[in-house]
Amino acid sequence: MEIFLPICLLATVMATGGTLKCPVCETTGRNCDGPMKTCPPEYEQCGIISWEKSFGMQNKTTAKKCIKPGACQKGLVVFNAGKNGTILSHVSCCTGDECKKPAPPLPPRNFTSLREKRTCPACYSEKEVCKEETIECRGEDETHCVELFYQISDAEGRNVTTTMKGCANKALCDHQDDFATGSLLPASLCMVANGAGSTIEGWSGFLLLSQVQLLLGQVLP
Repeated sequence: MEIFLPICLLATVMATGGTLKCPVCETTGRNCDGPMKTCPPEYEQCGIISWEKSFGMQNKTTAKKCIKPGACQKGLVVFNAGKNGTILSHVSCCTGDECKKPAPPLPPRNFTSLREKRTCPACYSEKEVCKEETIECRGEDETHCVELFYQISDAEGRNVTTTMKGCANKALCDHQDDFATGSLLPASLCMVANGAGSTIEGWSGFLLLSQVQLLLGQVLP
């Protein structure tokens, strides 16, 4: 017992000492400074996330938060809703003082000519009803169609449903948690464009990480 107790205490100290903490903040510019937050076990890195959207106000947003492993290697995340606009995002991992730096510029978008025509239904609405149109996916990597339904709280505390449909690249499907923020609804899905494949895994509890107010400038805890 005399040997076992010190070993237990050492293990506890090591586990506590190894807990990752990341700055958490959001801004409409390229840099922000926020309080340090202890990350959940599945979030093993600190990240700087930047978004650019081609419509509305606050079209450039930066956030810092805990992120899941592998998000930093995904490159540019693309959502294309045709004439309704585009949303681009990128995640950069950081440690220590690196997390104090501004978000780096977004990588260039891939406009390589398509080998085959891909189309998706597209629309964007801050209401549940969204008037669809069929659009052509513009980039070689826009291989998927997405339908995203998420809720945010408005200034008066009411839940508001936003609908987003359009073309997307696989990076969005793989790391929806870090693409944006908001409470995703179960009907959201990601499929290979033109119905050529099955629903991509991982859309339960999906996208846009799950806590805050999305690409509209508001960000997670």
